Amino acid sequence: MRDDSTCLHTHVQELLHGRLQEARQLQWITGVILLLLTVGVGYFGYSMTGDVLSVDATDVGRGIALSVPVIGPPWLENVFFGNGTTTGLFIRMLGWHIILAALVGLLFGFHFFMAEANGMMPSNKESKYRHLP
Repeated sequence: MRDDSTCLHTHVQELLHGRLQEARQLQWITGVILLLLTVGVGYFGYSMTGDVLSVDATDVGRGIALSVPVIGPPWLENVFFGNGTTTGLFIRMLGWHIILAALVGLLFGFHFFMAEANGMMPSNKESKYRHLP
């Protein structure tokens, strides 16, 4: 988790200080969205195993969702966790897992299309790179 937060902090600093080229900002934003969606896919997939650890992870996720100030209790509880029955919870977890995995696949294709369109590295003129002899 510490590595993820460090990576996210570095990327947010790059975006806020304008270190990214205009063409690469959308690619950067899709990469961050991919990171968050992948964490969501992992959470919902792990929560479907049905063992004690997954139940505890689901309880922690529910607690975090309920602590969101404005939309937490009324909205997130109903959309993500259902009425509290095991079958209802499993069906919602499976549904969200499939939806987020499909979004990851679509966004992954778009992200790599952008990488091909922009090139993997900016040219030396764009980056103003100077090689010192």
